[in-house]
Amino acid sequence: MSYVQGHIDLPATYIYANEPPPSQIGVSLGNVVIGHETVDRLMTEAADTGTWPSMDSYEDAGVDYQRVLPLQIKEVKFEFQLGYEADARDIPNNMNAEIDKTIRETGPVINDPPAESIEQKAKAIENVAFRRSQLRKYYEKKLDDLPAKNYLSRTIDSIMGEVDASVKTGNDSLENIMGHELEGIKSSYEIDMQNKIFDYLRDQLSAYSNEMNKLDPGALQDSLGFISDTSKEIANRYGTAMGEVTQDLKNNVSGKNINNYPQALAAFEKIQNNPNFKLNQKDTAAVDAALKALDNQAFSDNLKRLGRGFGVIGLSLQVSKISTAASTGFNTGDWKPLMLEVESIAIGTAVSSGFGALAAMGLAAVSLPAVATGVGFVFIAVIMAAISAYIDPKTVDKINNLVYTG
Repeated sequence: MSYVQGHIDLPATYIYANEPPPSQIGVSLGNVVIGHETVDRLMTEAADTGTWPSMDSYEDAGVDYQRVLPLQIKEVKFEFQLGYEADARDIPNNMNAEIDKTIRETGPVINDPPAESIEQKAKAIENVAFRRSQLRKYYEKKLDDLPAKNYLSRTIDSIMGEVDASVKTGNDSLENIMGHELEGIKSSYEIDMQNKIFDYLRDQLSAYSNEMNKLDPGALQDSLGFISDTSKEIANRYGTAMGEVTQDLKNNVSGKNINNYPQALAAFEKIQNNPNFKLNQKDTAAVDAALKALDNQAFSDNLKRLGRGFGVIGLSLQVSKISTAASTGFNTGDWKPLMLEVESIAIGTAVSSGFGALAAMGLAAVSLPAVATGVGFVFIAVIMAAISAYIDPKTVDKINNLVYTG
């Protein structure tokens, strides 16, 4: 919707005594028509201050707010709905334009060979998705800060009940109540819009992934072989039990809902509290040094190869963020940054499969020689647990019971 952040677009205010359907409510600021009465100035305060009109404005105009306000609320909801539906219809055109613009801004357009052209488009989609994920977080934060959570389903009766109660008790003002209502409706629609955009971007990437497999079926077979080899290598380094964990990660890429951040963090706390996964200062420094020396290009290459086997393309933005967040966790004991980065892979990017994205990222991270140190077992266990917390908490339990005997 075309609104400036932090600004409330005031509702149009033609109100009719017989309450016509919303499609017949006018779209003009200024006078409010109630039967044969014309009441001036009701919206003057709103137009001047950028807020909903105060209760005094209704009283000064000689208007019963209980008669007028329900119709204004109905009009506001209808206008937001119309804007949302129009924007939803424009998602393909708007997103394609944004993707094309991103491609032009990041380098020369690649038309040939086709595989490189698809990779360029996938990276552009990833960038668009990242920006959209930030916008979604912005509106989620705004919604979290508001007193109610169900603004799209709240009835006019419930809103009027709050207004009437505030009038009697003086606990709140009409401006605050309706300001919250407008922000809540707007934020809720914006979150829904970003989710629809993500659905579109995922569909685009899924189509590109299928196209890539048709162009180079050998790469898909290579990826599947690489997944198998990675699992075997981890088992050889750290035991069959850890190898089984990687198999679980590989096998649990579909058929379930991805856990949300609070659920995943709760599952991961078992690992945080397990003394077997605590590192002393020397070992922490070793892991930190390994992470800082991490070859991001090798990480990206591994991720690209593994991703193909999970039907995933377009994850390069997450490479440095994951290693940085992991370093923070090992150094400070604060694992929230890592868990948030993992969440962003699953639901904050446009990859066609959140499960596949998590599995590919986890296997890419633990397959690197740079972390094959004496404390590599702990590093791998923590990374796998962070990933598994979003996919299957039972796997976290399995990791929690692991003991390194190498």
